[in-house]
Amino acid sequence: MKIERFEDIEAWQLSRELTLKVYALTKKATFARDFGLKGQIQDAASSSMHNIAEGFDAETNAEFVRFLRYAKRSCTEVQTCPPLAALQALAGGANFTLHWINST
Repeated sequence: MKIERFEDIEAWQLSRELTLKVYALTKKATFARDFGLKGQIQDAASSSMHNIAEGFDAETNAEFVRFLRYAKRSCTEVQTCPPLAALQALAGGANFTLHWINST
């Protein structure tokens, strides 16, 4: 399959799915009350999409790879937020963490 648009990149598609899951999760009342954590996880998730798209428009392969690495780091940032929420008991403790792991 020839990639002609950033939307054709599988990593971008997966990143979009992650972002949609994050936004759905952060709409829940227990999570939505912590505006800082909510914003952090939403920003990190959407950043992964943005970095892939921005890198696609890069002028060199090396620059594209650099943006893919930024996207990967943003996904790692997303991974750190659910355990933090569980520690803060914002989202139901261990049950939240298990739900997060099972749904990603």
